[in-house]
Amino acid sequence: MKRPGASLILLFVLFATAIAQPPDLRVRLFTVHDTRVVTVTPVASATVAECASCRATKINGKLELRAAGESVLYANRRLKRLFLTGAVLVESADGRARRVDRGVEISSERSVLVIVTVMTPESYVAEAVQGETASEMPPEALKAMAVVARSFAAAMRDRHQDLGFDLCDSTHCQNLRAEISPIVQRAVDSTRGETLWSAGTPAMAFHSKDCGGHSAASSEAWPRWKAAYLPAQPDPYCIRKTQPWKSEFSTAQISKAMAESGIVLPRGWDHLTVESRSVSGRAQALRFRVGAAAGAVASASTLRTALGRTLGWQSLKSDLYEVEQQGNRFIFTGHGVGHGVGLCQTGAAAMAAEGKSYKEILAFYYPGTSRGISAQGIAWRKHPAGEVDVMVVNESAALPMSRVATAALREAQKLSGISATRHFELRVYPSLSMFRDATGEPGWIAATTRGDVIETQNPEALKRAGGAQAVLRHEFIHALLESVAAPTVPLWFREGLAVYLVGGSHAAGGCTMDLQQIEEALRARSSEAQMHAAHTAAADAVAFLGARHGREQLMQWLRNGLPDSAALEVGSRCDQASQHSRNR
Repeated sequence: MKRPGASLILLFVLFATAIAQPPDLRVRLFTVHDTRVVTVTPVASATVAECASCRATKINGKLELRAAGESVLYANRRLKRLFLTGAVLVESADGRARRVDRGVEISSERSVLVIVTVMTPESYVAEAVQGETASEMPPEALKAMAVVARSFAAAMRDRHQDLGFDLCDSTHCQNLRAEISPIVQRAVDSTRGETLWSAGTPAMAFHSKDCGGHSAASSEAWPRWKAAYLPAQPDPYCIRKTQPWKSEFSTAQISKAMAESGIVLPRGWDHLTVESRSVSGRAQALRFRVGAAAGAVASASTLRTALGRTLGWQSLKSDLYEVEQQGNRFIFTGHGVGHGVGLCQTGAAAMAAEGKSYKEILAFYYPGTSRGISAQGIAWRKHPAGEVDVMVVNESAALPMSRVATAALREAQKLSGISATRHFELRVYPSLSMFRDATGEPGWIAATTRGDVIETQNPEALKRAGGAQAVLRHEFIHALLESVAAPTVPLWFREGLAVYLVGGSHAAGGCTMDLQQIEEALRARSSEAQMHAAHTAAADAVAFLGARHGREQLMQWLRNGLPDSAALEVGSRCDQASQHSRNR
């Protein structure tokens, strides 16, 4: 059972407002090209509005939207932002088209349209697998790619947060294609929610088209991303399938490409050699010399990027090559496509063809990671504190949380009149993301209790929720109540009783929700506002019963079952309140 982690309803409101997190992904569309004009056509019922809360107008025909500086031109008006709801077809002036079913938010930045939609994580994964593989892999390899795409999205979801969206639809994040093939959809569905984890956080699951027979360590491509689960290692599966490639460039082509990337090479350079190689054998630094002079050194990745921008991204396919000079021309002979980090699609396809499962594929390419729907591999450290074992990742949180947990449990026992008959485990997560990933709770939940295990956000977050002791007292009260509760006692009564025992509510007679609505809302937990309303109503209902029957009767009902007469009393009060409201 899960519940908001605050001993008073007020604490829940403050905490919920402060750190609520949306579950879906905000994804920018049409990222690759500077889109300045689009046409929007309704596919089904669709509307357009000038702000999120403005009155919407039904779209009856095609709309043309243009970027103008920081404004969107719509119906001869300049707007900061435009909101489309319903299913629409968005078409750019160069012929690219995209159907969107969950609405679009359109703004303009430097005369380029910024088109953002909301996608569920699983629909995003399906489009990413389709875009990154074109479904041209065996089923088990596609399953592995689904887990990879999901893990990458989870690890990188804040990549563009400062720009107002989470991820883009280009290869900078993951290439998306909306036309999902059945084989890709089956791969996504069969691995639903599965993610790779390292030390409780989503793994940065990079992948490449072809590693050339030897994968690259993450630090070779991105020095600041060093991960033990992304090593440089021989790939016996890829080496049997990889195909050699050859590219040829003149000194003029190389000089022009580098100059356009802001790199000026020595005037008159006529020699190019590999200065150093990475641990996987890839060219790391290149030396450009003039005759016997020392010349200058540039990174191999800079050359590959520069040539890609000017001559096409397949002109120099990877950094795994040898260079041969013939006059003023340089011949690159190599293997592989892309950076070579993480899963190699060529090797993964070969593994699948040999009968390997997607689990075996992932274990080979991401050694040391754990696969699961919730966070895995957290390095817990145990600190016994009387009847509570405090589990922390950061040692600095151990002592203060041990003291607070002990005090909170004592308070909970005194307030409830129930003695603890079992040992509790308190897990304190160091970050919101780890708590959310491990428990499946939204960010506006401070703590959750399952049996004798209580899981909380970090102490700083608990402080914003009204204090760690108040939050833990609430959770311990719930755990104690559950230890004696009859199985038939409804959730609204258990939730309201926990608040009642600490004096967090008084019977106000508001009756904003009936008991069935409260029960449904508490189980659905669809939003912070809904949960707040349900908890307020539950606490009010129990306080009403407490005022009429007393605390001891409430505790007896908890142990023996709530009689129908008690629910009827609450319902009758609400009926009377409703009648009084109509007669005013």
